[in-house]
Amino acid sequence: MRLAARMATLAMIAGLAAGIAGASLAAETSAPRVAHYAQLTGTVVAVDQRARTVQLLTGVGHALRVTRIHLPAELGIRARGVETPLSALPPGCIVRIECKSTRTGTDASSVELLQKPPSSHRP
Repeated sequence: MRLAARMATLAMIAGLAAGIAGASLAAETSAPRVAHYAQLTGTVVAVDQRARTVQLLTGVGHALRVTRIHLPAELGIRARGVETPLSALPPGCIVRIECKSTRTGTDASSVELLQKPPSSHRP
């Protein structure tokens, strides 16, 4: 009789533990993903005017990374404190972009033009 009571108690404890573990797992997967904010400084590789995206080359340690960043329509680009159009970001310029990573990609919240690309001199 004691053995049956112990087995029933252990079965109840195991069932409770499985229920708690399942509830915490469900809470983790259903919780909204928190956006990750970052400030990137790098060189513009390419600009897509229609899609309003910029490909930015950044250096991390000994590695180079290319990140595609979406520029919302209402976002203004600042160059020395003055608003400039998206066409002011040619490939080769250096920018500082504050952005956040979301489920749909990386969205910029501010863009600052730090340096225009060097003019090429031909001999």
